[in-house]
Amino acid sequence: MTEFKPEEFLQSLDQEKFDNLKKENLILLAEHLSVSVKRSMKKREIQYKVAAELVESKVFKESILKDYICEPTEIECKMMELELKIMKLKLKERT
Repeated sequence: MTEFKPEEFLQSLDQEKFDNLKKENLILLAEHLSVSVKRSMKKREIQYKVAAELVESKVFKESILKDYICEPTEIECKMMELELKIMKLKLKERT
């Protein structure tokens, strides 16, 4: 297996190659671009952050970002709903 080299990858980058990156290589690319990511993040989240950096540096067009937007899972939605209820209760207590 050949070693992934972010600088070489960037020289011939296109969206298809970007989409096909394994998560580990995507993390290496993020580090090379000084994009803050965590291994615990979903691959799609990492792709979005790296793609945003590539848009910023004019490698990709801004329209590409829509392809990497992460929709919250059902559990994440429930958590947000609960957090909202808690915030509303705290506000109610103050008044």
